[in-house]
Amino acid sequence: MVFMKQIADIPVITLSNVVFYPSTSLPLYFLDKELELMIERSLKEQTPIAVALSKDGQMLDGRPIPTEICSVGMPIVLDRLEDGSLKVLLRGIGRAKLLEAKFNIPYQVYSAEIEFVNEVDSLVFDQAKFKFFKGMLYDWLEDAIKDVGEKEQFILSLNRPDTIIDYICTFLIKDIATKQLLLEMEDKNDVLNLLSLIFEKENPFQENQLITDAIKDFNSMDNFDNERIAN
Repeated sequence: MVFMKQIADIPVITLSNVVFYPSTSLPLYFLDKELELMIERSLKEQTPIAVALSKDGQMLDGRPIPTEICSVGMPIVLDRLEDGSLKVLLRGIGRAKLLEAKFNIPYQVYSAEIEFVNEVDSLVFDQAKFKFFKGMLYDWLEDAIKDVGEKEQFILSLNRPDTIIDYICTFLIKDIATKQLLLEMEDKNDVLNLLSLIFEKENPFQENQLITDAIKDFNSMDNFDNERIAN
């Protein structure tokens, strides 16, 4: 997977419980008119939108502060629902590193270094590990998606190794801190190695709690060190 970098100002949707991966698609529902305006401008100007995990308890001018590393996507409007909400599919096109908050009203906008995914299948993996986790994903799909047509359509979208790995992280990992750490890893082989620690072959679909707790402890220590350096 090759990335092409660009600096740009982008709108950011900051969520408390969602980690968006660059090779996936994310359904979103909007009731807020200001966020609908963001979607309209994105479609008109063909600019990407970032979805970022919020930093715990940290706010800026009344809005949650997003994590620096997130993913960006292009919106596709699917439907206007009976409750008035707008259903949008955000198709991932890359990752971003948020650099500086530009403004918060009517929605958050950050300057960012965007890494657009160039869809070239140039990844080399540990094939045994990749095959194991691909099988886990397909087994999960058998139970999770009951509609045969929908399931077949989704499987057709799994046309690249990085897409498969990103959806494994999306669907099979439950711990939010672990999801974010996996997103921040640049080498997909490192992602597979960490997944191998989290999921033991004897207990697929069951996260190793000791590993996920260690990851959260490590992230907490890393964030503390970064704040101490900044101060």
